[in-house]
Amino acid sequence: YFWAMRGAHSEVLNWADRVSRSMRGGMVGTPDDNAAMALLVLAAHFAYGGDLRRVARIRMDLRHLLNSRAGMSPGLRFNSEVVVHHAGGRGLARKLALAIRSEHDDVRCNAYVVRSMLAQNSGRLFESIRDGEQALVIARRRGDLWAVGSTSQTLASSYGLSGDYARAVEYYRTSADVMWEMHAFEESMQTRTFLAMALIGAGRVDEGRGLIDELEAAAQGQEIALDPPSDTDVGARWDRAQQRSNSASLTAARAAADLEDGPVEQ
Repeated sequence: YFWAMRGAHSEVLNWADRVSRSMRGGMVGTPDDNAAMALLVLAAHFAYGGDLRRVARIRMDLRHLLNSRAGMSPGLRFNSEVVVHHAGGRGLARKLALAIRSEHDDVRCNAYVVRSMLAQNSGRLFESIRDGEQALVIARRRGDLWAVGSTSQTLASSYGLSGDYARAVEYYRTSADVMWEMHAFEESMQTRTFLAMALIGAGRVDEGRGLIDELEAAAQGQEIALDPPSDTDVGARWDRAQQRSNSASLTAARAAADLEDGPVEQ
């Protein structure tokens, strides 16, 4: 969980098989929340990589966990129930509607986050922003830094998609600062790239260019020449993809600044 939170996604994937085997071999003595969090993190990473077979296996493990562990915290139980919910989404809207009325803050916060992300993916930006703002209020009240950072990034994205770049700047900055405070340095750097693009969209081109220059200098200092990953080294493939993604984001941000300044040929 802490690897994922700090952006060390390759470490999660490198240990995924061992974690999965240990869980199926018996989790006696493992705290309920730890077991649930491990499975949720693995499910997210496998889903991101498109490994649907392994996602299906994790869903089976989560169902077993839900049926056998009564001490799971309400928020993690809710997240697990969402992951194992009907794949077609049938009944999910009702489940979320009930969850935002829960007596537990973590359940309400997580439900608003899920609704916000689903609305954003469907292009319903007003609904996404509305639910994201509700989630952020709860996250701040609970002192949940991870939820504050991730929800702020979702809000920034929705505001940017709606053309309100000034608000997007505000939330991208919050997200980047929180991620940095949590030592999720790579996540913070990537979010600052989005911040630079939002600054440019808001007409603050010089600020955007200045931030791009800072990020490029930092990236050059940290860049590592990676050998071509093998078919079995999932973590190395993730690292290589992350490095390319960060480079592409910076290139896109600088291109946006060039376009904002006028004809590129000049």
